[in-house]
Amino acid sequence: MKILLTIFLFTVGFFANAQNDVCPLKVGEKVPSLMLLNIEGEEVDLNVVTQKPTVLIFFRGGWCGYCSKHLSAIQEAKNDIEKLGYQIIAITPDQVSKLSETVDKTKLDYLLLSDASATAIDAFGLSYTVEGEMAAKFKKNKLDLAAWSGQEHNKLPVPAIYIIKEAQVLFNYVNPNYTKRLEAETLIALLKTL
Repeated sequence: MKILLTIFLFTVGFFANAQNDVCPLKVGEKVPSLMLLNIEGEEVDLNVVTQKPTVLIFFRGGWCGYCSKHLSAIQEAKNDIEKLGYQIIAITPDQVSKLSETVDKTKLDYLLLSDASATAIDAFGLSYTVEGEMAAKFKKNKLDLAAWSGQEHNKLPVPAIYIIKEAQVLFNYVNPNYTKRLEAETLIALLKTL
């Protein structure tokens, strides 16, 4: 019996910006056909590649310590995830030239895709614009989102994990509190139920 789940956690007041107002792609919806770039700069159609069972991760960028820690934890669980028949794909608004920095830092060997234009982040309903107090905080910490994405949109995704089969969403975990991520052990337990 298939269990279709959606977990979407709101952290009211965590930030006073639109990251609490995202409207993520829901269980049962299809992955849109979008062209993203891999680390070699080659186009990858997200709808086509997710025909295979997929754990799809959206992360803020290689500059984010919470993201790096989470990506590394997923890397450590990669063999168990693959034994269950799933591939792992991670999407970031970082431009292609920054992907190798993330791979070097986290020792990833799963598919990493650049969504510098924020097309996928928008299509999955995960994007928000960094502005106001958060933009000031980023500037104070000398974090230049435009340098990482190569774009001036200042968009980030709310961190998320989707479980997908035949380009259809079976499960999602979306949490506006970027410090909270779905643990690898919980992910594996979920994959065993689907």
